[in-house]
Amino acid sequence: MVNLKPCRDCGQQVSTKAPTCPHCGVGAPPTQVTLSECVTLLLVIVVGVILAVILVPGSDSPSTPQAIARTYTPEQRAASQEVMAAARTLCNIYEEASHLVVECGWDIPTTERDLLRFATAIADADVILTGNPRSIYYYLPGGTEFAKADPLRGVRLR
Repeated sequence: MVNLKPCRDCGQQVSTKAPTCPHCGVGAPPTQVTLSECVTLLLVIVVGVILAVILVPGSDSPSTPQAIARTYTPEQRAASQEVMAAARTLCNIYEEASHLVVECGWDIPTTERDLLRFATAIADADVILTGNPRSIYYYLPGGTEFAKADPLRGVRLR
């Protein structure tokens, strides 16, 4: 027995298996997707993306210091070493806990623009060499802090 239903356009009886109405030629209405089918499809996609990120071999998280350090060219690393060597001739630079301290002598730049460039060059070189953005405190002779760099707010003068 053939299941029949009325055509949505002309109203004539049409087989439920027919792709079009033989009387007027209108196609069968598209099947409606239920909410649960949409949710299931979305869940499968999300799980697939998560598994791909976790299981793909050789993928490093770009937030690890090793992955960050690998993104720079040998030329950039060499230039950063030169910046830090030049800065060490003007300043005493050392690590204290997880941050860097830069105690400058009197031979550093004096304009705000040049001080900001100086502090930014050291901060950028430090990230390239260590692969780890961190807080850096800059001091003038006498212990007055003149700048600070941190991963969230960047380099700024005090």
